[in-house]
Amino acid sequence: MKKQFAVICMILMITSLSACAEPPTAPTEFSAVFHVDKGDVDHRGTVTVGGDGIIIEMSAPGGAKGLSFDYTSDGLSIGYAGHCTTANADHIPTDAVPSALYRAFTYLPEARYLGSEDGEDRFALPSPAHEAVLITKDGEPVSLSCPDTGMEFIFRDNK
Repeated sequence: MKKQFAVICMILMITSLSACAEPPTAPTEFSAVFHVDKGDVDHRGTVTVGGDGIIIEMSAPGGAKGLSFDYTSDGLSIGYAGHCTTANADHIPTDAVPSALYRAFTYLPEARYLGSEDGEDRFALPSPAHEAVLITKDGEPVSLSCPDTGMEFIFRDNK
């Protein structure tokens, strides 16, 4: 009887200790280099997410090289070669690379933890139009899957 009681107590202790661990949270500030294939075109750039907003700087393809998209609470600014203009973010096509990144990363504060696999954490980003899936490792983005556009962004740390 004492052995059974000891085993039951040990099981209760182990389960209560594992229940105390907080799940990881999605990163809300980072800078990462990305690439994504959209159709037959390879798109590349840098995305910076922080308290001031989301900045996307394109480095490829050639026609987009040097374009920057600065999404802040004041709106969207698009820049190129030292020139800048404001734009309505709603007028950028939803399947455009900057728009897909912006629409997904806007919902980082509401990210829902989905679990871990092979040392990588998975989060659902619950935007009204779709639920993107962000995969991170050690708090840095690894990939972002946007099912509504079919795009799979791959990231590497920009530090």
